[in-house]
Amino acid sequence: MSHSFLSQSFSPNDLARLLGQTNIQPGPLHGVWFMNGRPDLPCHIWHGSGPLGIMVIENENYDRVVGQLMLSTITVPHWNNLQGLYIDNYKAIFWANGSYWTREPRQPGLQY
Repeated sequence: MSHSFLSQSFSPNDLARLLGQTNIQPGPLHGVWFMNGRPDLPCHIWHGSGPLGIMVIENENYDRVVGQLMLSTITVPHWNNLQGLYIDNYKAIFWANGSYWTREPRQPGLQY
């Protein structure tokens, strides 16, 4: 399934407009993330604080898809229903495929 609107940059209000909501603030996952903590593999999440938990997720390969946050679990249907667990005190998302995303790049050799 192709989403032409995903080929552009998003603000939380752009995402809100797409979802028929108004004037939502950035959600807790909105922003830049780093695949396995590597500074050379940035990822992005466009996430508003609306009640549906809908977000646009871009991986390290620039593949943009729609996902949903429910409690602390992210589900991404277009990535074979991949799920990730967001853990706030680690500032990380741990994906079921064994990878993880961090808010800050990690030093080489440092892992969770």
